[in-house]
Amino acid sequence: MKSCRLFATTLAVAVASPVFASAPAFSNFDSGPDGWTFPASTEWRATGGNADGHLFGGIPEDANITAGAFAPAAFLGDWSALDGVGSISFDYKRFDNGQNPLGFLPLTIQIVGPGGNATWNGPIINTPGDWTTYTAPINQANWSIDDGNWNDILANVAIFYIQLELVINAGPLDDTAGLDNVSLIPSPATIGLLSLGLLGTRRRR
Repeated sequence: MKSCRLFATTLAVAVASPVFASAPAFSNFDSGPDGWTFPASTEWRATGGNADGHLFGGIPEDANITAGAFAPAAFLGDWSALDGVGSISFDYKRFDNGQNPLGFLPLTIQIVGPGGNATWNGPIINTPGDWTTYTAPINQANWSIDDGNWNDILANVAIFYIQLELVINAGPLDDTAGLDNVSLIPSPATIGLLSLGLLGTRRRR
């Protein structure tokens, strides 16, 4: 039986240093993977996204590796300013449920750092469908703390992972899914403060 090997099998990915400074981060995958890294069960495709390129997960020959994607440095670092006001937005599409689906898991995001790790579980998608936008609010009530504490996790997010395969299969062909238009969105107030800061810098010059 194919089970969802969520995160432990891919934690060998190098931990990036924190660089996020409350500015928006966005990837639309139109011209390439945009710095995202992934196991062999995920690949970038130039067409079929929402629109143009996207990350496609669930390649059959890699049945022992769950498809997912790790965000680049632009999405990592100190998320403290996003607590209670920011969000993660992304487009997701289930292309196929694969052979003999035995169960379905919710949309899953994980964030990990020296302060611990937390998981966001979204809705369960049990049938293939169109591209749909989902939002994960960045507040503790919407996340499960798997280790450590919320404030320490947000202070230094070293890994941000989105899982693509979410079907438990009993066959050689896994489910397939796509990821597109991932955004890490600060609150409007934070964006305004950044704009004022930049404006002040220009005036001083």
